[in-house]
Amino acid sequence: MKILALDPGWDHTPYLVAELAKAGIEVVLATTLPEERYFLQRYCKQLPAPWAAGSHDFYARLLRDQQADLVLPLSEEIMEVIWQLPENLTQRVFPQTTPLQRTLLGDRTQMYAFIEAQGVPIPRMMALGDRDEVPAALEALGSPMVLRGTQGLAGLQVMIVRDVHEAQRAYDDLVPRSPGPPFAQAFAMGRRCLIGGLFDRGQALQLFSQTTVESLRPPTGPSIRVRSLRDPKLERYAERIFAALEWDGLACAEFIQDSQGDYRFLEINPRPWAAIYAAHNCGVPLLRTFAAYLRGERAPRRIEFPDGKEVVLFPQFISARLAAGEFGRLRDVGSYLRSLRGAPWSRPMLVLHMLRRAMWSRRDPESAEETPPTDELAAPCERVNEPS
Repeated sequence: MKILALDPGWDHTPYLVAELAKAGIEVVLATTLPEERYFLQRYCKQLPAPWAAGSHDFYARLLRDQQADLVLPLSEEIMEVIWQLPENLTQRVFPQTTPLQRTLLGDRTQMYAFIEAQGVPIPRMMALGDRDEVPAALEALGSPMVLRGTQGLAGLQVMIVRDVHEAQRAYDDLVPRSPGPPFAQAFAMGRRCLIGGLFDRGQALQLFSQTTVESLRPPTGPSIRVRSLRDPKLERYAERIFAALEWDGLACAEFIQDSQGDYRFLEINPRPWAAIYAAHNCGVPLLRTFAAYLRGERAPRRIEFPDGKEVVLFPQFISARLAAGEFGRLRDVGSYLRSLRGAPWSRPMLVLHMLRRAMWSRRDPESAEETPPTDELAAPCERVNEPS
């Protein structure tokens, strides 16, 4: 079996590719990261940003030339590009999505309406026709208020504002990033919670949930420290959402939990998420189970996990401290030790690659989770490296 993985440069992608390779799957990793001799089977360095000029033609050539058994788009933006390609090129894309799924994942306002219809609570919202409607929304929803674009993207289309001038500036910043008009949302006080898992056409095969202890860009950025969380109410919400969505593969839903223990739905990430390897550190091998799922195998039962176990993500925590110029603080010693304990030491080349990723963060603070736009395109997989 051959899989083509289309990666925007996530820190967690190497974990996924390593599990696929361990399962005997041939992997071609096309990523926006700088070239490196990967240990992860084959590596194509020329993957352009989805918004670059000519990217649609590039992705079409890549899918045609690689002739993979399965194609895994690993970000919402890459999914959007793939969905626009001719049908004969997308028959092996996983997961296969329905028109309803594509509509909901491409527009948060429609997703919120869909989620509310399933009986899952959502924050109060207001549509915004233009920036002149921002003051009325702020008055109605209160301060602070959240402005959101219609896509996810690791919190990059989420802005918390406190006054009219800040809100209008944020609206102007969101307009070019958001596929649809930004909208306003009441700010929900509480802790961020995430529940994700592996689904078979909506049936939850395995679930794992967590709460964020620390994030890269507080309060909306990717998590770098999490704590496992077990709550039957959260599980019921997740099962209800993904059953209605009829999702296939890995995905997660984010919530805010208030001081009364009630949840408000925030968003769905239809892909592996930043803290997915925390599940492995808590005894739930989600990525390994996913690799088996792609090979047609099914896990016999759900695996239970401990409640309240803290996991410091490797290498994300180290990358964040290096990027902020705060590496080596004495108060972080315990977190560094927990991060290193969670590293995959049984795979030395994987650890080496991730430590190099962390060092890149010293030069480029956004390298771990964002890729700058580029208009430079080359032939797909023009250079392919074999593992050393």
